[in-house]
Amino acid sequence: MTTTDTRARAHDTTIGPDTMSSAVEHTTNGHSSNGIASPSEVDQEAPNSNKPDLATSKGLIRYALDRHRWKWRGQELVGVDLVDGTERPLRGSRARGRVGTIHEWLIRARITKGDGKPPAGKTMTEILGAIEAVAGPDAEVEAAPELAEDLADEHDTFRAGYPRLNIDEPGKALRAIQKAMADQVIPNLYRRGGAVTWIKTDDGDAAIGPVGPSELRSYVAEYVDVWTSDGSDGPPKSTLPPADVCSAIISRKDHDLPQLESVVTTPVLRPDGTLLQTPGYDEETGLYYHPRHPNLPHIADAPDAATVARAKDFLLNKLLVDFPWEARSDLAQYIGLMATPIVRTMIPSATPLGAITARDQGSGKSLLLEIISSMFSHSDMQWVSSEEEQRKAITAQLTEAAEPVVGIDNVPNGAAIGSHVLATLFTKSTWRDRVLGATKTVTVPNDKLWLVTGNNLQVTDDQASRTVWVRIDPKMPNPSGRTGFIVEREVTGGRYLGDWLHGTETESGNGWRVLAALLTLVQAWAAAEFPTADIRHRGYTRWASHIGGLLDFHGIHGFLENMDEQMTATDETAETFGPFYAQWWEVFGPKPMLARELVEADAMTETYPVDDEGMRLNPKKLAAQLKALEGRYFGGLVARKTTGDTRRGIAKWRLEPAPDREPNATSSD
Repeated sequence: MTTTDTRARAHDTTIGPDTMSSAVEHTTNGHSSNGIASPSEVDQEAPNSNKPDLATSKGLIRYALDRHRWKWRGQELVGVDLVDGTERPLRGSRARGRVGTIHEWLIRARITKGDGKPPAGKTMTEILGAIEAVAGPDAEVEAAPELAEDLADEHDTFRAGYPRLNIDEPGKALRAIQKAMADQVIPNLYRRGGAVTWIKTDDGDAAIGPVGPSELRSYVAEYVDVWTSDGSDGPPKSTLPPADVCSAIISRKDHDLPQLESVVTTPVLRPDGTLLQTPGYDEETGLYYHPRHPNLPHIADAPDAATVARAKDFLLNKLLVDFPWEARSDLAQYIGLMATPIVRTMIPSATPLGAITARDQGSGKSLLLEIISSMFSHSDMQWVSSEEEQRKAITAQLTEAAEPVVGIDNVPNGAAIGSHVLATLFTKSTWRDRVLGATKTVTVPNDKLWLVTGNNLQVTDDQASRTVWVRIDPKMPNPSGRTGFIVEREVTGGRYLGDWLHGTETESGNGWRVLAALLTLVQAWAAAEFPTADIRHRGYTRWASHIGGLLDFHGIHGFLENMDEQMTATDETAETFGPFYAQWWEVFGPKPMLARELVEADAMTETYPVDDEGMRLNPKKLAAQLKALEGRYFGGLVARKTTGDTRRGIAKWRLEPAPDREPNATSSD
């Protein structure tokens, strides 16, 4: 393998049973999904240096450039610390035994001396690229050691113990490689969504990646000695598998490989109710368990009562007690979302969107996302309103990201979430789409927990019943200035909860402690044979009944109990048409009305619907809206089409009250 190949594999390593233990050993202790180890101190500063700016990308770039002397070692840019002489490659992974990299060093600096939060992965990529662009042209070149002329005898074509493959006949070579893949002679390849995939690690985190023809070509050569006679009578010549053969294998619609359903980073329930706690590929489920918490203990199948009581007390009375829940249902629903990545592998089905919303910034909604991320890790996804961009982003998350949680943090204030694409996502248990940049279509499990956070969030009418709400409201100005938290007194030793969860340079994170408590509750519920709750919730009944049963078993009540109220309060359509129907009824009663007559009625001005630009709907658009909402109740009233001007094909509309209630403007059925 060349130096370049070695670097690539150090940065992007295919995981196999033989490397799993070392990958786990070097999986870092607590810095979220960034895989940060803690080798050398970053608190030292160069003599007489000013306090570095670690809050911005520009400051991090300047900090790295000023602190190091730069040199090229082969094709690798290395920084030599001006204070202690430590050599740090610009990029790389400690999972391959590398010393700390500039990548890791900068993240530690931001966490320990900046705002306590690591930069986003995309930001770090841009920072490293900028450092290379500035430092690279002027970096000194370190001469590479000369290679021995005779690394191997020219006749030593074959390695001892390795299978051999002659490629003089491409058809036979193709079948032989396929058989070697199926027999795991060429190991750690899987099929997912019709494609050949493998599992890679980057800074300790696992990800599912497609295998391309060139990647398969070099990978086969690692496990098989490929040779050709070249049509001569001389000795066999070592070579690579033919490019066209590897391309033909990758292009097949199906492959005789183990089915990879997903990568999980924490223990999860199998369909038979047992807890998957053994790292590696699980043939029964098709799951690959790549642990993110080396400190996580084995969870007993049937925890004793005292252990369960301590776990419940930790979660309810210490960790979550300080959050200003609007109602007990919000706490119950949040714990239900926490448990979803563990439970859904037992009951594969669609799950709703989890929406964490607050009235004002600084209330704690992002911290609630951090708690879940500290247990499972999460993949960031930017909020986009374009349906085409939503589709692309969702496909990328489901085909590439290994994290079981997708977080869309800090959506713009008051944003209304909903689209045809999202309605499909939260209805189906599988996702089908065309891969970006290719003609191939993939079908993959929709196996993520999707969370969105923002202030005063709303949903469109088609998303209202597909959303589970978690609402917090401190009911005070400047909520970020609150102090006196029980969790800091009882758990974190006075530290900010986010720092305690994700850890520091010198101390492991504690997300595993939260996970262990939650798994204890799940195992106690499993030992009781999974009692369920009698909950019917659209297409999510199976999920809701199991999560509700788990919560009821532990005396955590309120799950989905005020779903109608929350849907009404957050449904953008109900917020518009509830008052409109109420005034319509007050002015015209059950009298049939043309849409034009409603538009022209002065008495309807205050509540008349407007479009996205704040313009009143014209008669044609109002009629289209009424048609779309026909049969849906708002405030105990429903609009129904009646016979109008049949000659012109114009319908009239009238309101009818629900048969079992008086109409009002505050509720929606």
